[in-house]
Amino acid sequence: MAILSTLLHVLLIIGKVLLVIVLIILALIALLLLAPFCYNAQVKADQEHFQADGGVSWLLFVARVRFHLRDQEKQFEVYLLGIPVMRLLQALKNRKKKDKLVKTAKSQEPETSGTEEMPSDQDAEGSERKESMSVQPENAGGQNECGSGQQKEVSAQEIRTDLPDAVQNREDVSDRREKAVKQKKESARRQKEEARKQRAALREQKKAARAEKLEARKNAHRQKKSGSTAEKQSITEKIRPILSKVRWGMQLIQTEMFKEALYVTKTCGFRVMKHVMPRKVRGYIRFGLDDPARTGQICGILAMLYPRMPEKLEVIPDFQEACFEADVDIRGHVCLIYFLIQGIKIILNRNVRLLIKVVRQKVPLEKVIAAENRRRSGGTKNGK
Repeated sequence: MAILSTLLHVLLIIGKVLLVIVLIILALIALLLLAPFCYNAQVKADQEHFQADGGVSWLLFVARVRFHLRDQEKQFEVYLLGIPVMRLLQALKNRKKKDKLVKTAKSQEPETSGTEEMPSDQDAEGSERKESMSVQPENAGGQNECGSGQQKEVSAQEIRTDLPDAVQNREDVSDRREKAVKQKKESARRQKEEARKQRAALREQKKAARAEKLEARKNAHRQKKSGSTAEKQSITEKIRPILSKVRWGMQLIQTEMFKEALYVTKTCGFRVMKHVMPRKVRGYIRFGLDDPARTGQICGILAMLYPRMPEKLEVIPDFQEACFEADVDIRGHVCLIYFLIQGIKIILNRNVRLLIKVVRQKVPLEKVIAAENRRRSGGTKNGK
């Protein structure tokens, strides 16, 4: 019994923990759907500079996204409970880089200490080499004076012995030159013969290729004559499915089901756009072009949109010079639950669901058209 009571107690604790987690998740989802996402933007512009500041906040600045644009400068920051997330991540990256640099510097310290000891030994070896080099010239001075006479006698004897060898070398060089000339002539003759054979082979290949092309043209002409009907049939077979799809699409567009589904999606889409549009717009816009006629045309277009324009936004045209100035403050909010409601309305509509089934080919279009015709015929009979 004690074991069962402990197991039940543990299961109750686990169930309570899971229930708390589920409730927290549901509360977060409800907050995401019900709490509005507020956005604002401030735009200032003239002929030289452009500046834009804005952001999006959620749940009383618990989460914020801010951006700043000035000419070519861009800044972007994300805040969670007032903590700048992007700066924090950048600081952590810089800290990791510093730690890596410190580790590499520590690992290189013993290597540099070992290399600093080497120059002492090298200096000792260099000093010994210098001493040996200083001793050698002193010994070489005495030997040069004694051996100068002996070198003259040896050079005279070598000249006498080298005369017949030089004559033989000249004869060998002339023989080699004659052999090289003969070999060049033979190689040139062989190359000419090979080039002549290659030209003949190319001529034969061209003749064979011409004959093959003529035969291929003859065969193609014969096939065109014999297979023209087959080609026409293949083209019609390719076009028929395309035409059938086009006819199917035209029939679908002409049905009342498609028109009603399009009307529902259009109305819900316009409602979503109206919800997303800013609620407050303040400021002024001053513009002008080189040609006053074009500024007048733009004013005419804006006059058509005047009923939909915000009251506190001033549009000032300038017909004298080309200019552009703006100072506008925009504010609004968006609720995700509104998107969810409009999406549910679209999905729950009978015509939309039937249209999806028809597009997926789960329901044939002919059946839908027949049902609509029955409704029309029944309505006319009842009217009579």
